[in-house]
Amino acid sequence: LSQREYLDIIFRMILVDVLGNGEGSLVVDGPEGSLDAVFAGRAGDLFARFSSNAQTNVLLACNIVEGGFIPHTLAAYPKDARSGRIVNLLEQATPTQALRTLRPLYLEKVEEILARDSDA
Repeated sequence: LSQREYLDIIFRMILVDVLGNGEGSLVVDGPEGSLDAVFAGRAGDLFARFSSNAQTNVLLACNIVEGGFIPHTLAAYPKDARSGRIVNLLEQATPTQALRTLRPLYLEKVEEILARDSDA
């Protein structure tokens, strides 16, 4: 499933690049869903390269995930600026019971992932 999903995402990237002359936005929900440990970093690199053009935006809605997806996606930004590139719904949304009980652990995990190098 992950290969099919990423082929669809790449097709959409091509449409933005060709039809939009490299200007536009791409919105992707759950791109980390079925990634294995190796492909997670590569997927992050794909989004980072695509969004490196100042005229292109990528909005990713994803969970807190282990592995390289988030660090690779944010690798172009200094560690202290990465939190400014995300909307942390743990801080904004109505909390679930799990979040009410485990909030410090979730927030700690977010900070840990944002501080990680892309090669980790």
